Amino acid sequence: MLDRVAKSYKKKMKLRKKEKKEKKSQTRIEIFDELQVKHDVHQMLHDVHAMLKTNGTLLQVAFLAALSLH
Repeated sequence: MLDRVAKSYKKKMKLRKKEKKEKKSQTRIEIFDELQVKHDVHQMLHDVHAMLKTNGTLLQVAFLAALSLH
């Protein structure tokens, strides 16, 4: 009887540990995705700024921004 309880407890703890590890991994993936989006937006702003410095029209800038979003 005691062995069965111990096995059940071990199994539950192992499952909890696995779930916790998966959750942590998922959180890391979400953080990485968020940072990637921020980086992409930052890069796009640099491109727009460079275009405006080289006398690009706002229409050209808007077109390039739309292209980079797809």
